[in-house]
Amino acid sequence: MTFSHSVRYAILDLDSTLIYSRGAEIGKPFIEDERNFYVKPLSQKVIFQTTIRKHVSKFLNDLEKHGYRIIVWSAGVPEYVKDIISVVFCNRHIDYLLTKSNLIEDLKDLRVIKKFIPEFDITQARLIDDNPDHSKGQERYFVLVDPFIVAGQIPTTDEDDDLLKTLIDRINGSYGE
Repeated sequence: MTFSHSVRYAILDLDSTLIYSRGAEIGKPFIEDERNFYVKPLSQKVIFQTTIRKHVSKFLNDLEKHGYRIIVWSAGVPEYVKDIISVVFCNRHIDYLLTKSNLIEDLKDLRVIKKFIPEFDITQARLIDDNPDHSKGQERYFVLVDPFIVAGQIPTTDEDDDLLKTLIDRINGSYGE
């Protein structure tokens, strides 16, 4: 299903929204599989153990099916973010990537996107993030999600959730649908 109105944008945060990443602890159990992987950015000396939140693939499929253009906005360094994206988005199209190198401030002000995408319309955008500080002054365009935090090295059932399974309904609902 696509929409007949303006292009809609989903601006996605990575850390604690779509993934959880932590410095690797050598000797601690960590099994790489379809949801757990290591990231070693070239510019850093640290190795990260990263876990993808349950239902990410379904959520990204839903965004695509509903015609959203995707922007990833992360406070991480570009090398880290690009490594994460290569696994999490697995050859899906991303319209734009904003990282620490593009930004002056840590807060995510959606008006900044117009500098990179001239046709960007803030009224047709939704920032999906776990940090409520990023909603300041743009609450209407913000979808707050519970943070995804993994206490152990491999997520337990209690540490994962089904939030992304139906998140498209909340996003579409924020437009009054």
